[in-house]
Amino acid sequence: MGVMDGLSPNDRLSIELARSENHLIRELIAVRHRCGLKPAEVARRMGVDRSAVTRFESGGTNPTMATINRYAEAVGAMIRYTVEQCVADEAASRSAATAKPARA
Repeated sequence: MGVMDGLSPNDRLSIELARSENHLIRELIAVRHRCGLKPAEVARRMGVDRSAVTRFESGGTNPTMATINRYAEAVGAMIRYTVEQCVADEAASRSAATAKPARA
């Protein structure tokens, strides 16, 4: 039995969204490393204190899209967004579309 078995579709979606955000931040940190940038330099480029970058990189914040984009710009990364409909919603949509209306 897997970790996500038995969770509601909403709980599974929340977990997947958190994983996706965590992956994005790890990828941005990897870009910083490949560019040879120190957190202090990223902070200077973003116009924030170094501790803000440290909190961002450690997951100690809930960053806004604006903050994520500013970090990406500071390290020279391009972020591309994709939106996918979750499987549970697809099944619910199909089920609602094929359901017959109740008779009065």
